[in-house]
Amino acid sequence: MGVAVAVVETAAEAAALAEALADRRAWPAPAHYARGAAAWLPRGDFGPAALEARCAGDARLRALRVTAQTSTSTFTGDEVRRRDVDAKLSSVLSLNAAGGARDHWLRSAAGGAALFLAQAPLVAVRGGVRSRAPLADLFGAGARLAPALAEKSPVGAASHLWLSPNATSSAYHYDDDHNVLGVLHGSKAVWLMAPAAGRDALFPRPPWSASPHHCARDEPSGPPTVVLRAGEALLIPAGYYHAVASAPATCAINWWWPVSARRPCRRAAAAAAYLRRAPVGPRQTYLGRRALVAAAARAVRDALGGVGGADAEIRSAFKAGAGPLAAALAAAPLALGAATPRTCAALYALWEAAGGDALLDGAPGGRDAAVARLRAGRDAFSRRAYGRLARRLLRRYRPP
Repeated sequence: MGVAVAVVETAAEAAALAEALADRRAWPAPAHYARGAAAWLPRGDFGPAALEARCAGDARLRALRVTAQTSTSTFTGDEVRRRDVDAKLSSVLSLNAAGGARDHWLRSAAGGAALFLAQAPLVAVRGGVRSRAPLADLFGAGARLAPALAEKSPVGAASHLWLSPNATSSAYHYDDDHNVLGVLHGSKAVWLMAPAAGRDALFPRPPWSASPHHCARDEPSGPPTVVLRAGEALLIPAGYYHAVASAPATCAINWWWPVSARRPCRRAAAAAAYLRRAPVGPRQTYLGRRALVAAAARAVRDALGGVGGADAEIRSAFKAGAGPLAAALAAAPLALGAATPRTCAALYALWEAAGGDALLDGAPGGRDAAVARLRAGRDAFSRRAYGRLARRLLRRYRPP
């Protein structure tokens, strides 16, 4: 149930594809840019030794701090299991040069877990204004860090670095934006499925869940759709389910550019078609699911307005930081163990917005138990809101 992938072999073919995608009404199909066709990729040596030497020779890069993620298994979108580690770029590159060795001091500091850089910002283009993060200097001042097809998007584009000192993998998931993934060193195996086929075969998590972009089926089976090597790239349209496995020391760059989702009435009709499992194309399947996910997320954010009493103290403590929050959770008459689904939804939304594990480090019972409790309540609240929405859509958009 895989998907066919067109092969782009020359820079001229790549330019023609970029021109076709400049039309926002177009919906791309997966495309594999063979070596030489992805002319926008930075050129040079991006192996572990070269990256470490480049960082050592630049004072700004030596002082730069990045956020790495820990990896103990395939990432499935479960934020309870995710841990972020603040470290110097030079330390991460040292680990990369050491082959991700278990006895490297950085891994020891992270409790023995493997580390990798994921989605580290490089360059963004918004409204014709180009911004460049300090990390982009790792690829040279003149490196073009956006392909022509992303640069032509009127809604902008953003590029990111992905660095895997050890072998890493992600479960099947889809992105809300069109994605071009280019490999500079090492290799990535990619398994692809179209939106409708993935929905039937991969058991995506419900639109109301806290991880709606991931699937219950974690590990890909069968040979990969594409194996990307240095100098190659892959266009993954929004909504296409994909799993990725990276070889050790793989260095890659990706670019995301947003999908236009105007006309709310059409989004609602697409959502109803998705609920009925109507046979529609990749664009409509993706837009229908996207509308349902957005509606469920809005219900969770709206829960913030309904929190009062003792729970309001906890909400205020989220804004104050980890210490006050731990004290509020310990002292509140209505602690997490007895919190209503609405309260859990509100607090989970605040925890996500704060983006800090430390907020729950001192919670009674421990951080993982607190996140799991908030997530369970959040999903219960979201599922009920989603059910009401689904019934309204199915009544409004009846098939002819």
